[in-house]
Amino acid sequence: PAVHRWEIGGKWKKLEGEAGLSSVNPAGTCVFVILADGQQVWRSKKLSGAQIQPFSIDLTDVKTLELRVEDAGDGPNSDWGFWLNPMLKR
Repeated sequence: PAVHRWEIGGKWKKLEGEAGLSSVNPAGTCVFVILADGQQVWRSKKLSGAQIQPFSIDLTDVKTLELRVEDAGDGPNSDWGFWLNPMLKR
C-alpha cells in the first residue's frame, strides 16, 4: 500500500491523470483511491497487468488531497501501482 498526501489549500480546481500498473509484471493487481478532505471522490476498478484508468476530479475548495494505492484483495505480490501524468489545474 502507498499513501501520498498534500495540503493544497483550496487553490486548485481540478486533478486529471491516469492510474495503472506496469506491463513488466502482469500478475499484480491494485485499486487506486483519491480522497479530498478525507472523503473518497474516486475509486478505480480492480486493475491488473498493463490496465490504465483515467480520472478527472473536481477540487474546488479542497484543502487536502490524498492518493492511495491499495491491494485488490489477493495479496501484495507484484502490486506496483503508478499514478501517471497527474496534473493539478487552476
